[in-house]
Amino acid sequence: MTTKDTGIQTTFATQTTTVYSGSPSYEQFPANSERRYMSGVSIPNFHLRKQRGELLPHTPFSQVEWQGQWISGSGRFDYNSGPNWFEYTNWRGSGAHNVSWRLMDFVDYNVDPTTVPVSAIPDYFVQQAAARIYSGGFDALTASAEMKKTVDGFRGVTRRMLDLASRFSTKRMLQLWLEGRYAWRTLAYDVRDLHSALTEFEAKREIWTERAGTSYSTESSELISSTSNTYGAYELTRDSSHRFSLRGSVAGLIKPSRFLADPFKTAWELVPYSFVVDWVYDVGTAIDAYRFVNAASQWTASKGFECQSTVEYREDVSSSSSWSSSGSTSYRYEGTRQVRSPVSTIPTLPQRTNRALTWDLSLDLQALATVRSKFR
Repeated sequence: MTTKDTGIQTTFATQTTTVYSGSPSYEQFPANSERRYMSGVSIPNFHLRKQRGELLPHTPFSQVEWQGQWISGSGRFDYNSGPNWFEYTNWRGSGAHNVSWRLMDFVDYNVDPTTVPVSAIPDYFVQQAAARIYSGGFDALTASAEMKKTVDGFRGVTRRMLDLASRFSTKRMLQLWLEGRYAWRTLAYDVRDLHSALTEFEAKREIWTERAGTSYSTESSELISSTSNTYGAYELTRDSSHRFSLRGSVAGLIKPSRFLADPFKTAWELVPYSFVVDWVYDVGTAIDAYRFVNAASQWTASKGFECQSTVEYREDVSSSSSWSSSGSTSYRYEGTRQVRSPVSTIPTLPQRTNRALTWDLSLDLQALATVRSKFR
């Protein structure tokens, strides 16, 4: 295991305090702090082996880098019953809170603002990546088997569109929606795959790699603490933003076919409403992943995530009964966390991540119900 760590590196700024009588005072405080550290397994002779075209294994890897920065701050405090006043320039914060949030509170230990996904990374992403490698060519057998249905669709599309224009109904619209989603869009993908197989397919390539996954973001804002002293009332808020990228990655020594002819896969595609089952179990992807595992002479796989985070603390000051006070100060922490973990098996049983009811899927369900109602 290799570990690298820059340690916590800190730079300082100067806070100036001015009072109604006397000279200003100056005090340094940590205004910027950063750290980068990683751990992972090194592959001996990595560059030489890569040049030789070896399939190198996916190894454990973890890296975090973060930076904390004082953004702005100033405060003014005037005594209501006398001439006494004081103010801060480059204000580091009042110190009235019992929750660590300023760089001066964090300077001696890790202040990594990143976090980890709430749930485990689905194995389905690894399955998807493996399936994409195997299915990189053109599925000629399925396209041939569906040719008659495609021709019939061309013959009737103009009539159906004119019929919808002259006698509009929700039922006809939903029928056309389903046809567009699972007939014409599929045909467009077939044309794209055929073009790719003819012009872009790398027949001499030996190592194939693919990734699959998803991304999402979370945001939150919360009041951390509210306290007061003689000079004023202090509210500390925290705004957090995290963006996650979840990935499954696969690399394999394999020679995918430029033109696929898989009877088992074609049989599944021809099952009526097989796409409904694929909403939940994605049998088609499972078949392709199974074929990849059996066709590859060697393969390696992993899953992991990246988290990009921004966490900002802001302290706002308001007046007390004896002092007229105003001001604010803020600190921002930004960081990136990357984690990769090898997986020893590629799942080939049908599975899928939880799929939310999106607008498209909602229309799919309505359209499917409409089509089925024709046969009642």
